[in-house]
Amino acid sequence: RQVKFNLALEDSGNIQSSDLDEDFSKPGAVYKLPVSPEHMSSVTDAYSASIKYLEDNGENYLRVVALHEMGNLQYYNGNTRAAHSYWMKAVDWALQSSGAVEKWDGVSVGGCSMEKTLKQAGIWGCLHAAGLTAKTAQYALTSDINQRTKYCLLSAHLFKCVLCCSTAQPQADLQYAHHSIGEELLPGTDLFSEPHRVHLGTTVTSLKFLCHWLFTKGFYVTVLLLPVLELYLHLVGTVCRDVQRTVEGKILKMRVLTELCLFAEAVKESVELIQG
Repeated sequence: RQVKFNLALEDSGNIQSSDLDEDFSKPGAVYKLPVSPEHMSSVTDAYSASIKYLEDNGENYLRVVALHEMGNLQYYNGNTRAAHSYWMKAVDWALQSSGAVEKWDGVSVGGCSMEKTLKQAGIWGCLHAAGLTAKTAQYALTSDINQRTKYCLLSAHLFKCVLCCSTAQPQADLQYAHHSIGEELLPGTDLFSEPHRVHLGTTVTSLKFLCHWLFTKGFYVTVLLLPVLELYLHLVGTVCRDVQRTVEGKILKMRVLTELCLFAEAVKESVELIQG
């Protein structure tokens, strides 16, 4: 059967979409905030009521989570000072210690050993406080370098407390130059099985910032950076399977080892990285 085409042109009318008439010159036309400003007060009031309820009922850990999220809301709303305040309240409750940052003297929190801090706060309390302290340093202390460094050192100390809970991990910082955490930080325990207890993404982000900040400020000399960096590599490599961040972390570790004149360990890391 033969098919013929009619070459006559017909007026198809106006085929231009009405969407093309929209004005995209303003940011509000391109994206919208998840919580509009007029509803923000209602959300924060609800969180405040929840925090009060949790405090009255002795739900301390849920109160830590609520305070953390309240700080996130305040930061989202542009109130960095309020965010800082709520985040620090969350840190205090997580560590079961009032004014934890003020008690940090560069070595311990209120004179407590790592084991005592871990026993008092628990592993999830230390993890939450460590990640949140680094987060506060990153987002709320952008202009005060000394305070930012102080918070980062406290965060590193708390992450080291987490490593202390496992007998499989070395206690001396320098041993992490050639030590790998392996498949499990705590055999039989999934630290991130409950995202609302400790969020893996937040922890990884905090660790990444922490490692780079301590390196740029020269704290690889005290060897404090090595265990924190190894924990970061464990999370991005073994837990997250993130190739890009693993490679970036390995390169940073090689730089740290080189600065410490541990050239054999640095070469070993580079060979392992090249061989995949």
